[in-house]
Amino acid sequence: MIQILQHHQLHHQLHHLQVEEAEAGFVLGVPKAEGLHRGMVLWQGEKPESEEVPFARLPDPNVPVALHPKGRTDEARLGEALRKLLEEDPSLKLERQEETGELLLWGHGELHLATAKERLQDYGVEVEFSVPKVPYRETIKKVAEGQGKYKKQTGGHGQYGDVWLRLEPASEYGFEWRITGGVIPSKYQEAIEEGIKEAAKKGVLAGFPVMGFKAIVYNGSYHEVDSSDLAFQIAASLAFKKVMAEAHPVLLLEGILVFGPEPHHRAHVHVVERGEHGGGVRTAELHAGAALWPGGPVQCRPCGPVQSGTL
Repeated sequence: MIQILQHHQLHHQLHHLQVEEAEAGFVLGVPKAEGLHRGMVLWQGEKPESEEVPFARLPDPNVPVALHPKGRTDEARLGEALRKLLEEDPSLKLERQEETGELLLWGHGELHLATAKERLQDYGVEVEFSVPKVPYRETIKKVAEGQGKYKKQTGGHGQYGDVWLRLEPASEYGFEWRITGGVIPSKYQEAIEEGIKEAAKKGVLAGFPVMGFKAIVYNGSYHEVDSSDLAFQIAASLAFKKVMAEAHPVLLLEGILVFGPEPHHRAHVHVVERGEHGGGVRTAELHAGAALWPGGPVQCRPCGPVQSGTL
């Protein structure tokens, strides 16, 4: 923390003038000052009430690029260079895309990002930009059901879990326990649902997260000695993968819904599909919160996955 400033230099054209104090709007040079960052308050004498300058809220950046260091040396220096860059320009945003593993840098357009790349070069780091990978989703189109059974015998106690699962298309995730007669003790319900959720993180088509389904556990069996939470979790995972493959799985593309007013209290929804190999625009009417496609109603959201095959 900088608390006492002994020498101020007022910058005036090509001259540096020594001054004792400066008013608001002056540009000062402070020699041999380390540890400064944007928004820090420098003072002399009594400590001010606030040590940070309030700033207006900056708009969220809307253009992402995937960032890749060119060499090992650049990779080692990247973290510190990015820290300096974000401190210098807080309108940039950095995030790690969990699904694709890419490091994304968000800015306000190509020029903004190009400037950020040049600043990284000034910090001694060479990077390359690329179009971010599309985080697809998977879902199902029809109802299907089947069995997942896990049985393993070892020297001691074995492992046994048996789950009969039904998957139904839905607007969001749902889970229902329809076990009657105690064919599966209720104490395994949590483990079974956890197995379904874990399996849904990677779909059967391309390994993308699965959304828009309801899982119903309606039958199964257990062993008094060999059954366990782990066994039923594995059995539920096996059941999910098997049943999903029979439920007409499809890929979902990321889309942006753009609403435009139309007469007679209707609206048109323009679905802009975004993908690695281009995109397209589709239009459908909007009624009571649902867009009506030829293939059936699809839930409307400000931004979210849109099924490309039914437009």
